[in-house]
Amino acid sequence: RRRCPLCRGTIPPSQEQISVMKATKFLMKDKSHPDYEKFALEVKQFEAEYGEDWDGTMIEYDSDFVDLPKYVAVAFGRGNL
Repeated sequence: RRRCPLCRGTIPPSQEQISVMKATKFLMKDKSHPDYEKFALEVKQFEAEYGEDWDGTMIEYDSDFVDLPKYVAVAFGRGNL
């Protein structure tokens, strides 16, 4: 499992990874699909990286802006970057 370099906590899957995994699992319902083995391998690899209880845990991007510390804004205002 991937870990955060700062806090060493487990990094959850992103929204994009979750949606791809759900689509892959949906495609796996048809066992006669020619790519069934490929889909099964992708699901196994994903669950090996994030665990089997990954559903419901993901990185949420709720803001399009980055929060900067106040001292950075003050330095920028003074032209001291």
